[in-house]
This record gives sequence, structure tokens and C-alpha cells, in this order.
Amino acid sequence: MALHENAGDDRLRFALTDKTPSSDLQLVCQVPSDEVRENWITQIHSILDMQGDLLRGNFNQTCILSI
Repeated sequence: MALHENAGDDRLRFALTDKTPSSDLQLVCQVPSDEVRENWITQIHSILDMQGDLLRGNFNQTCILSI
């Protein structure tokens, strides 16, 4: 997935796009306030970074073992 922080000309919208080559899926999200938007953006960035690290094999072994 890819995060697009600006979806259209509405500041309260952002989009997630599936990066799978054969997919054209795009999810446009609209939130009620700038505060909620920033929270969502921060959380999504964190999740996407974690997924990328796992795919590249860059993860903390003790974190994985403690689950």
C-alpha cells in the first residue's frame, strides 16, 4: 500500500493505493478534523514502515520473540 496525504483539494482527505501491479484499488478516506487526520496519517505511516521493515528482514528479533 502507498499513502497519499493529499487526495483532491480537500485537506481532510487522504488516500491509500494498492501497489500490486495488477490492482487499481484506491481507498479515499475523509476525516472530520485536522487532528484526526494527523493521527491517522501518523499511524498509517508507522504501519507501512513496519511492514516494509518486515519485508526487508529489518526487524527486532527480541520484539518478535516476545509476542
